[in-house]
Amino acid sequence: MTLSAPFRDASLSKSSTYWVLSHSRPPNNILHPFRISSLLLIIDLYHHQYQAVVTENRKPWTVGQISAKAGSTAPKTINGSCVKRQLDNIPRDCTSIIISKKTPSKEDWVLIGRHLTRITDLKLSFHSSFDSKEDLCDNIPPHWPLKRLALVDISGQAVNTPFIIHGQVKHLLLAFTFELRFDSPTNKEFHKKNAELCKKEPAITQIYGPEGVPLREMGQKFLEAKIAEEQKQGLVSNGSDALQAHQSPKLETLEIIENDAHDVLIRLLACSRKMLTCLTTFNFCSTNGYDFYTHRTGLRDVLCVLRKLKSLTLVLGYECERPEDLTKLYTRLPQSLEKLHFRGPVSLAKSESWPEWIQAFGDPKFLPRL
Repeated sequence: MTLSAPFRDASLSKSSTYWVLSHSRPPNNILHPFRISSLLLIIDLYHHQYQAVVTENRKPWTVGQISAKAGSTAPKTINGSCVKRQLDNIPRDCTSIIISKKTPSKEDWVLIGRHLTRITDLKLSFHSSFDSKEDLCDNIPPHWPLKRLALVDISGQAVNTPFIIHGQVKHLLLAFTFELRFDSPTNKEFHKKNAELCKKEPAITQIYGPEGVPLREMGQKFLEAKIAEEQKQGLVSNGSDALQAHQSPKLETLEIIENDAHDVLIRLLACSRKMLTCLTTFNFCSTNGYDFYTHRTGLRDVLCVLRKLKSLTLVLGYECERPEDLTKLYTRLPQSLEKLHFRGPVSLAKSESWPEWIQAFGDPKFLPRL
């Protein structure tokens, strides 16, 4: 099912990321189009498989290299093996840098931060493992005037940079990440805690091996304990306040693409809901079913607090854990919406709640700014 056609929108192409949706259908498929208000609704009763592809219009972003771009000059691309030597070839006034494959050490980050002081656009793309003890994002130079931060392909890591947990970037992209934790103990701290547990309970070593650390389980227990503490203190309505009282969130655009997208959103909410209060654009894509390990709802809860949201893109490709989280989703849409792109499973069009969607979108008072 698709709301709005064509799916690609000019507002998305103006940003650094736009989506191209492709789908496969059996021959002689049947489309049933009809118009509701200003939206074109297309129900494809034979549509079962589709995928979302994220396309970047910032080039080149090459795996295994650092790419820098300064103003209108041509981008410079250098190998990512020796940071100090490479910095001599990067202009000091560059504003965009992409670091992939090789994780900068703490010392490397210091060198990068001294040489480059005007970075507004940063992309980090590392194929990190769950056993990695590196702090991938925590050493981002705090003096950078970052406006856009993209994390791609990063797995099983704690992300504690103030740019994210304090919402201090205008545009945050989390693409194909997995098991990211926010405002959480680092992997090093989990390794240390696990070593202490192994001394007290030898059976743990027998299960996971001498070097094995159940990072996923430890991260999940930390999240559950954090949420339980919020409920105990009556802070559920405001979320865990990672933001300091004197700080105001700057986050305006949030994009979460694939893998455990729902769970990433839940972890962000557990970190701080205040970081989302200024959000005007929200792009969310989850079609591969790798989430809901948290057994909670994030999308339904977050839509209610986005009072300034103007543009919403939702791509949902499978059943939610609770059917009502999907069938009643239209009731959670913010009244401030001006643009809506929605794509969901065909089961929604076959559900008993579908006539309610038709009636709602046919009412001029429903989402009046759309």
